[in-house]
Amino acid sequence: MVWALLIVAGLLLLWLVLRLERKHRYQRKWQRYARQNGMQYYPKAPAALIRALGRFNLLRHAKPEHLTHLLSLDQYPYRVTVMQHKQLLRLGTTRTPHAQTIFYFDTGRALLPDFELRPEYAITRPGKPLKAYDMPLADASAFSRLFRLMSRSPKAVQPLFSDELKQFFQNHRTYCIAVEGSKVIIYEPGIEISDKALPNKLRKAENILTTMTSAALRQSYARRQQKRAS
Repeated sequence: MVWALLIVAGLLLLWLVLRLERKHRYQRKWQRYARQNGMQYYPKAPAALIRALGRFNLLRHAKPEHLTHLLSLDQYPYRVTVMQHKQLLRLGTTRTPHAQTIFYFDTGRALLPDFELRPEYAITRPGKPLKAYDMPLADASAFSRLFRLMSRSPKAVQPLFSDELKQFFQNHRTYCIAVEGSKVIIYEPGIEISDKALPNKLRKAENILTTMTSAALRQSYARRQQKRAS
């Protein structure tokens, strides 16, 4: 009996040591990536960043241990931070681990109306529900089947989603996007990105942000032209 307990204790200790070593190895990998790419590295999200991210529905209840291995870079005209997000989702009576890589952009000023766009299949932490807004456009049927669009100010969001922008998101249907003032998060639910895939995925996230802000600028320019003509 004593030998059995010693064996179990030894196996448990070995498992803890291996787990700790794996954690340190993973951290060293991202530290090395940050140095090679001129980025700042944080093992956990600082308190100030947690407060800023708390504005988002997905991250309303996030804690530092939920947001790890942050890579941050000042990149004109915004600051981008890449982070690993882990949470437990309640599915029925069970809690299931769920993780994804989040791209967080701070544009310095509000360039887009506040909204949240996610694929219909996406499972995310509900947080405080947003007011749902279904686009009442006959030509948006395909878009509406693929995505759920939510906003507290639907009248400001509707003009942004032109046919061109809706088609763009239909071609990027795995992404979730949330905008709160000058803060934007973009991620693919349930997908953690490796260091090898990160450059390509970051370019795609930047392309999504650029496409949205360009659409907003065109809408703003069109409204100014209409006012001048009237």
